[in-house]
Amino acid sequence: MYCFIIQNVVRSNSIKTKKWIGGHVPYVIDKTLSTNKSFLAEVKAAMDAIQSSTSNCIHFFPKNSTNTDYINITTADSGCYSSIGRIGGVQLVNIGDGCDTKGIIIHELLHALGFWHEQSRTDRDNFVDIKYAHMILGTQSEFDIRPDTKDIVNAVRYDFHSILHYKYNQFAKVSSWDTIVPNAEYNCNTNPRNANCVYKTALGQRIGLSRLDIERIQWLYECKAARHDCQNPSIDSMSVIPSKAYYAPGSVIDYKCDYSILVGPKYSTCLPGKKWSGALTRCLQGNFFQDVYYCDFAECVRHWYLPVNYTGVSWKKAWNVTLGYGPDVDHTYQTNNGHVKVARQNGTI
Repeated sequence: MYCFIIQNVVRSNSIKTKKWIGGHVPYVIDKTLSTNKSFLAEVKAAMDAIQSSTSNCIHFFPKNSTNTDYINITTADSGCYSSIGRIGGVQLVNIGDGCDTKGIIIHELLHALGFWHEQSRTDRDNFVDIKYAHMILGTQSEFDIRPDTKDIVNAVRYDFHSILHYKYNQFAKVSSWDTIVPNAEYNCNTNPRNANCVYKTALGQRIGLSRLDIERIQWLYECKAARHDCQNPSIDSMSVIPSKAYYAPGSVIDYKCDYSILVGPKYSTCLPGKKWSGALTRCLQGNFFQDVYYCDFAECVRHWYLPVNYTGVSWKKAWNVTLGYGPDVDHTYQTNNGHVKVARQNGTI
């Protein structure tokens, strides 16, 4: 299923000029869809996800007689498309066949909020390679760089995991051909030692908002957190459940790694002072751990050694110990720094 952008007549040097006032977005849903309960449920879920994730920085509500600018959600046409930002008057958000899922609807609503595709950023060539020769004729303009994205480049870093990013074979002549892939520096196949590397299959997710998707909405709409709230702590390829922009003290979150291995606590609590409990949790690419296996503690400390330091995570060789000494299982996966410290039977380290 393809997603297109309506080329807005209104031109600007910044996406900030096309915001919805106060983050309030009036909408109508085509009357022909009033009995389509599954479709309405997906639209509601998409709107709720944006609202709750941003702590209601964005507010979708049914249009009333005083609203002259609003979005009209329809299935009248094929494909999925939307204008970028508030353009004035009624503007379509078309959810055609194959587009009626929560993730794709979130994608289109973010366009309506004012965001271009992630690979349209002015800095995209620092992160991805575009293969125009592999594209369906006439779709090359969908990969154009948009000058009015320059502001966001300085505010929010490039996000391979954004719900606004194209997948690796978007608009390809043949489905096995690549049209957009991480460049050599950020591709795990060519540079696996880069802690921020990704595989091409990570591009184009349509599951939900990434942490940086939430951050870009906060930036554009100038959302403010409560004075004592904790900020969403997730990083690349990590999800937190429930997903919000900010959490009140006492809130508990679970961590989940989307494409990699979880190292650190599986959950944290928001503490007073905007701090999270426990050690720092990281998601590390699985290819770093090809030789790692669950094992008896004594066996692991003899054989498990990764002589590489990662950001916030380092692995060190431990002393050999008597077989059977120490815990029955290796708990290293649940520590944040990965060090193994073993005491000999005579008490020395």
